[in-house]
Amino acid sequence: MKFKLPNPFEVMLALWVCAALSNTAHAQTTAKSPLDDKLQACTTCHGAQGKATRDGYFPRIAGKPAGYLYNQLLNFKEGRRQYPLMQHMVSGMSGDYMHAIADYFADQHPPYAPPVPGTATAAELALGERIVKHGLPNQEIPACSACHGQNLTGRLPAIPGLAGMPKDYLNAQIGSWRSGKRKAQEPDCMAHIVQKLGNTEWNAIASWLASQTVADQAQPEPPSDSPLPMECGSLKPTQVPKATAGANMPGEYLAKAGNCAACHTAQASKPFAGGVPIETPYGTVYSSNLTPSKTHGLGRWTKADFWQAMHHGKSRDGHLLYPAFPYTSYTKLTRADTDALFDYLQAQTAVDKPTPEADMRFPFNYRPLLAVWRWAWFNPGEFTPNAQRGAAWNRGAYLVQGLGHCAVCHSSYDTLAGQAEPLQLAGGLVPGLGWYAPPLTARAMQQQTSEEWLHLLQTGANSDKAVYGPMADVVAHSLQHLRQADLQAMVVYLQNPGVKATASDDATLKALPDTAFGMAQGQAIYNAHCATCHQKDGRGQASAYPSLRYSTPQNADTAVNMVNMVLYGGFAPSTVGNLQPYGMPPYSLVLNDDEIANVLTYVRNTWGNAGTRVKPHEVNALRGR
Repeated sequence: MKFKLPNPFEVMLALWVCAALSNTAHAQTTAKSPLDDKLQACTTCHGAQGKATRDGYFPRIAGKPAGYLYNQLLNFKEGRRQYPLMQHMVSGMSGDYMHAIADYFADQHPPYAPPVPGTATAAELALGERIVKHGLPNQEIPACSACHGQNLTGRLPAIPGLAGMPKDYLNAQIGSWRSGKRKAQEPDCMAHIVQKLGNTEWNAIASWLASQTVADQAQPEPPSDSPLPMECGSLKPTQVPKATAGANMPGEYLAKAGNCAACHTAQASKPFAGGVPIETPYGTVYSSNLTPSKTHGLGRWTKADFWQAMHHGKSRDGHLLYPAFPYTSYTKLTRADTDALFDYLQAQTAVDKPTPEADMRFPFNYRPLLAVWRWAWFNPGEFTPNAQRGAAWNRGAYLVQGLGHCAVCHSSYDTLAGQAEPLQLAGGLVPGLGWYAPPLTARAMQQQTSEEWLHLLQTGANSDKAVYGPMADVVAHSLQHLRQADLQAMVVYLQNPGVKATASDDATLKALPDTAFGMAQGQAIYNAHCATCHQKDGRGQASAYPSLRYSTPQNADTAVNMVNMVLYGGFAPSTVGNLQPYGMPPYSLVLNDDEIANVLTYVRNTWGNAGTRVKPHEVNALRGR
């Protein structure tokens, strides 16, 4: 090979390219991932980069196979794993966002923490090592290393590492598998193994694993060339959800506008098969099976039967329905819409799943008494357009009053579950959910422009607001799928509903004095934990962290929404317009009841807010629910 000397221009060009590549490489190693800030809700518990914290309660998720991490997020979302904090976090996440989070933490490789000295005896450690490396053939128990890798750092694509896990965490997971609180996709290989080993063996395994030092550069092993000793459902390729039966039928749109699936589809169940428990102050009602099953669903129903249920609140056999099914709103639907919705439900896959009987307290379990309630509170009748209003206003009124049944959550109830002014939408506690639905009155809706409200309904976040809790589910499963013209119509109606102002609209707000009990402590806690994201002046950051300045939740008579968010954190819903929303870290394990009460009292009485004082017992009532 011959070489020639480059000319000066080539030298300068090469130096320039090298410099550019060097700067690019430096930028790549120092630049933050777009998910770094969004996933503070994860790293608050799991440690920076997911390396785990020293308390031994939250596991290391850094460097775990992405397939495993995704499966666990999916298991929490679909109810196979039970932990309220995690279930709350993932409730509004899309599959794509869960994959992105899994990929993010799979790419993190911080050093492993040194093992914490334990109290296990030499004999216990020897037993644990023997089972981990060789299994117990006489009990048909394979070695842990046969699946989890020779170095116990996991195996691609979806087997987790066991090395570096705290003993208490390992034992807790075994206990969850034994009790059925933790499950995996069938066949659940770990569920079979935990039933074959006793406490002595499991304690020895956990003790030995927790005592091992893990190399900083440890990585999951590649997939095995030989068959694994057991078949595990979690190793199956991720199934892409199939299109819902009846897709593109007119009724599909109506079902999404009414958010029917939210109440009629249980976790890890078939669509519209019912069985979802609906808690009320009077007992528990279970949603009905809406599939075309002839034994347990709508298979023998006619359109007239369905119309009777929607319009009159009566089942096919004539018995009165509990108003947990919002026929008080659905009565306003046109017959054409109920027929289209019925056609769509009839196109679903039939599921022969019985609906549990309602578990209501006496005397509410005596259905004939519903006739008295209906006489006082139920007026059946289709929506009648207002001739003095435009088409958009009337369309919005039809959706808000009828199909969207907004008043069911956003109104207050008396002791007999009646709404004195159901269309005033003056806000109220949502029965059985422990959340407050804020007012949708004209004054509340006029705090922002129609464009801002439209963006909030479409994406779950706007310049200074975000939705969480039950409303996040409404946006994720219903509102984001509606036509923009329909969402605009709803905003048009809500900003000028044509009803008188409520007493709460005209209330004079007066903030607590700065010297009030807890304000100073609350300010210190806010500056330490909240100001980084929400800013010291409470303005937040547009489309990322909501503003805490004057708005309805900060000044409501109840602070349950704010308490829930501080205790449990959460993500705004994943939507087409906001694919990877920011998360709020949970503070239930960081702040005690007094501290949460004080910081929320400070927020509710600063920057123009004038809310009532939050008391510790109010926080405690929502803790651990």
